Amino acid sequence: MKNEQYVMELVERQLLHTSDETQWTDIVYWSDMQMAVAAMEKLKSVPAFQTFASMIDSKDIHLLHLIPVNLET
Repeated sequence: MKNEQYVMELVERQLLHTSDETQWTDIVYWSDMQMAVAAMEKLKSVPAFQTFASMIDSKDIHLLHLIPVNLET
């Protein structure tokens, strides 16, 4: 899937989990909000993503669009 066009626009991605692997967090950095929204729309039509999403209980998903803060002054 990493050769798909929607992945090309991402800036960085980190996948994290708790030590017991019961909770996972996928952090994806996009160049802007428009790219993030467009990528999610494209993902909805990718069969592999549909299969993956069907294995996750939707009540366990927390989708956030956050704005990074520059801590350097």
